[in-house]
Amino acid sequence: MEHFDVIIIGAGIAGVGLAYHLNKICPEKKTLIIDKEDIAFNEGYGSRITYSETINKYNLPYKHIFDGMKIGNKKGVYLTVDAPFFAIDYKEVCASLLNRSSLILKKEKAIRIFRDILETNKNKYHFKFLVDCSGHNAFLNKFIKRKNPLFYWIGNTNICEGKSILKENYFYLLAEDNGFIEDIYVTSDQISLGHWTYTKKIDFNCIKYPKQKFSSKVLNNLSFIKQSRVVVPGTPILPLTKKNFAFLGDSMGNVIPTVGEGVRPILESSELLARAIKKNNLKLFDKEWKRIYLSRYLKVISGKIDIKDRLAIGYMLVKNPEIFLKMIKLEKFKFPEEVSKKIPIKWKKEILKRFILLRFKFFIMDPFLSFRI
Repeated sequence: MEHFDVIIIGAGIAGVGLAYHLNKICPEKKTLIIDKEDIAFNEGYGSRITYSETINKYNLPYKHIFDGMKIGNKKGVYLTVDAPFFAIDYKEVCASLLNRSSLILKKEKAIRIFRDILETNKNKYHFKFLVDCSGHNAFLNKFIKRKNPLFYWIGNTNICEGKSILKENYFYLLAEDNGFIEDIYVTSDQISLGHWTYTKKIDFNCIKYPKQKFSSKVLNNLSFIKQSRVVVPGTPILPLTKKNFAFLGDSMGNVIPTVGEGVRPILESSELLARAIKKNNLKLFDKEWKRIYLSRYLKVISGKIDIKDRLAIGYMLVKNPEIFLKMIKLEKFKFPEEVSKKIPIKWKKEILKRFILLRFKFFIMDPFLSFRI
């Protein structure tokens, strides 16, 4: 039976990102990456958005640069954020990172674990650390008792061809009062179209389509190349480690709960995990991730829960694009005084109440949690 220091289950951005960082930080660790499908199989509509910092840091390929983002609802656009957003091909980025990890993906299906042995449909492997990067329906959930995420992003995504009156230099995010969200990315070769909602359960009937969508007015003669149903955990699932197991990517709820930018936080988290593995201490990953990121996630999430026009409210209040950009990148920000004064007291009280409730719910997930906010 072959022994590995690290076995990674899943070859999406989390799995290949970890493989890349392990090769860079601790190449002496013998690592195996497996996936029952091909690399980046659950790609949704293929296009993802990230920022120049991520592109430059990881030398990632990209296919289009948007000059900014247009935000509005079915009636039209009410806010423009002028900042470069890089559209990447998810599968191409994953392949680039995997190639630089010096690992070869083995197409095998993980079946069961027994002590420190992973059994697949083809082999048995002994491991020191097992990292679950298999997605929202995490492989390890079948074998260990683990809480579900508090919220999910669920969406119907489409890759299309057709005609559009939208310019290619902006992508569009439209939010309705009933929680329906639509995003549109128009490039020279395709149109990516997503319909989303933020919900407590995985139920695609929760996506409440309005009678008239913004896309219906600006897109014509669509032919659908690929359609997918996508489930993304919208909150972290604590704890992030258990014994010699760790979770990463959608398995841990690693996406930023604003505009769905998941590549950067997952790559940053995979670097933290690689450093913990180098020191043979997974608890360091759990501790460091919470210290750096958890309070930021809670602040964003607490402004979204059960408020009908949760996104629309936030976008209309933030008239300063620089502040808005920090908010969607999950960076530290403070509302300008003139904006803060316009926020109704009832909304402030509601967000504070939900923030406190979230802290309590995360404490129930992980009783050893200490908050630094």
